Amino acid sequence: MRVCGLTAVMAASILAIGWSSVASAQVQMSDGIKKLYDAAKKEGEITWSTSQSNAEYAEDVAKDFSKLYPGITVNMVRTTGQVQYQRLSQEIKSNTVSSDVYSTYEETHLVALKKDNHILSFKPEYAAGLSDTLKEIAEEGYWYPTAVSPIAIGINTNLVKPDQEPKNWNDLFDPKWKGQVAIGHPGFSGSAGVWVMALEKMYGWSYFEKLAKNDPQIGRSIIDSVNLIMSGERKIAMVPIATILEHEAKGSPVKVIYPTDGTLVLGGSTLIPAKAPHPNAARLFMEYLLSKEHSIFTAAQGRIPLRADAPKPSLGLPLSAYKNFVLPTEHALANVNRIKEKFRDTFGI
Repeated sequence: MRVCGLTAVMAASILAIGWSSVASAQVQMSDGIKKLYDAAKKEGEITWSTSQSNAEYAEDVAKDFSKLYPGITVNMVRTTGQVQYQRLSQEIKSNTVSSDVYSTYEETHLVALKKDNHILSFKPEYAAGLSDTLKEIAEEGYWYPTAVSPIAIGINTNLVKPDQEPKNWNDLFDPKWKGQVAIGHPGFSGSAGVWVMALEKMYGWSYFEKLAKNDPQIGRSIIDSVNLIMSGERKIAMVPIATILEHEAKGSPVKVIYPTDGTLVLGGSTLIPAKAPHPNAARLFMEYLLSKEHSIFTAAQGRIPLRADAPKPSLGLPLSAYKNFVLPTEHALANVNRIKEKFRDTFGI
């Protein structure tokens, strides 16, 4: 579906009825997708296991898919990443796999499933349209990014004047912020763990030795950091962009700062279990998650779209608008336990 050639009248209609409805009415299918859709309709349903978003948003995604591809029902199961993995592992052992599509942020689970040959090999047609940053996250033929959660700097705008705003990650250990910074703990938060490894890779462990001298408040979750700057207990923090944007849109005195040395992009990926009971419908759902129509839907919901050809999100900026980077999975798996211990030694917690 082309957006750039819309007339003023049609553009007004889009604003009135929403991008999702327009996408549903005008979805275009290649011969390969049409053939896959025909096979998927014979199966009639999929079960989607996801820990990538809240249940409400996942339900909306499922409904949008069914509008685009009538005749296929999505049974959505929302749970935590650990429970999700335990359930699939038990089902694999008993040969009773119920999930057709599996979406998670847990890289270790993806790697383990691949190692044991429990992933259906599939190369989606629409994966070619992913932004360059997200192509680095994909494990071609096995899993593909279907959600993003970038980590940047958040500030309380009531307490940080425009001319004082931090510009990059090094500003967190500026002496003027002593006792005013909040971060997450890698021993409790996976996102914080990836951030610590990424900053160590960028600047060396001396970065955290300098940061420790600024007496940051360390919470278990990076959401704790969001709460601390919203309440005014701290002025700046490492935060998930999406959460800050949502609170800012509701009138909270918070703002995202995109670091000049790079925003860390965490990708949540999706795979199809090797013994998925509805493999064709699962392949079609994977194509949908990577399609332009889904990115249009995502952007309209204020979330970051996955594709380079998607419209600007209703909240924040697209990935292409700022410097960003990802941490290679291999590096994360090789260093996660080491950095947890090193963090505890440096910060004494």
